[in-house]
Amino acid sequence: MAAIAFDMYGTLADPASFATALDGCVDDPKHLAAAWRRQQLEISWLLSVMKRYESWPQVTRYGLEAALQENGIRLAHQQVEMVLEQTRYPALFDDVPEALTALTNAGHELAVFSNGTADELQTIVAETGIAAYFSRVITVDDVGVFKPAPAVYEHAAKEMRQSIGDVWLVSANPFDAAGAKAAGMRVAKLERTPTVRYDFAETPDLIVVSLRELVSALATVES
Repeated sequence: MAAIAFDMYGTLADPASFATALDGCVDDPKHLAAAWRRQQLEISWLLSVMKRYESWPQVTRYGLEAALQENGIRLAHQQVEMVLEQTRYPALFDDVPEALTALTNAGHELAVFSNGTADELQTIVAETGIAAYFSRVITVDDVGVFKPAPAVYEHAAKEMRQSIGDVWLVSANPFDAAGAKAAGMRVAKLERTPTVRYDFAETPDLIVVSLRELVSALATVES
């Protein structure tokens, strides 16, 4: 049976749900939520290259402030705090519970593996009712650098007590899939909608369009 590490944001939890927190605060919540997510990731990469580390909640705050500045929007301090608090509880994608149940029933070991802090991740899995599916919650906080740094994938394998080549990463984020594959993990890239496929990166072991499809695809390659 496989050891499977699931990315959280973009794979299990929908970053587009950040738009809900922005409702009533801005004219186009979906546009700002998309800009926020982009800035959040870019800031994490910049910090890593600069050899600086700040927690994911702080990066999330920086991302929101940058997205607001980029779009010429000003929010009151109370609004910013309210928005940030609501984003602690992102919505899951619809295919998550069914797929986690099937993978667990098939005997796979599942873990969460994310840029988020342990507190953030434990809150999400508890509030969404999926905590029981995971043997552990793995955070880059323990390493002090963000995905896609090789050290974080090595850390995840160590936490799962597996050699890195025996761990699957499941991620909908192209940079995460590329980083994990380069570090030596097996990768199932999730493309609910078409995403970039980097010419410079190794091809993922699997590309699936839903987590439901992942269940049967893994059964084929692991048999």
